Amino acid sequence: MTGTQSAAQAVEQQAQSGSNTCEVCANAGSVASDAGSVDSEAGSVSSAVGSVETDISEVQHAISGLQSDFSQFQSDQAVLPSYQVSDAPTQSQVDDAVSSAQGAITSAINGANADIAQANALVSQAEDAANAASNAGNCGSISQPPTPETTIPSGQ
Repeated sequence: MTGTQSAAQAVEQQAQSGSNTCEVCANAGSVASDAGSVDSEAGSVSSAVGSVETDISEVQHAISGLQSDFSQFQSDQAVLPSYQVSDAPTQSQVDDAVSSAQGAITSAINGANADIAQANALVSQAEDAANAASNAGNCGSISQPPTPETTIPSGQ
């Protein structure tokens, strides 16, 4: 159980026992503040995902460069077949490298999207607790609905 949930339950208990409504609403405000902190942390996750997206873009650029360079190498070799490079990669090695890089991209996207989903769920849970605390004391709407963090498209 999170601290936000515990605080919300305490507020609900105070409201049910007939405690001072001002105190209940003040505590509900504290729960809403905690929910705002959770939302802020979700923003940090989103920022980290932005770094992952940059890394993905760089790997995709490297894949394109590798494919282009290997294609140029093959063309040059066709023009001058007598020139042989002893440690040049084969088409199979290039394909394996591209496949491995694409697998790493997929893994990075899946991991980042799982982190985003978890952050969004925690924000929603915190906002629900804040609203429950507010409703328990008839304090009015304290917490705004969260804006979910966006995920990375899987086709990137």
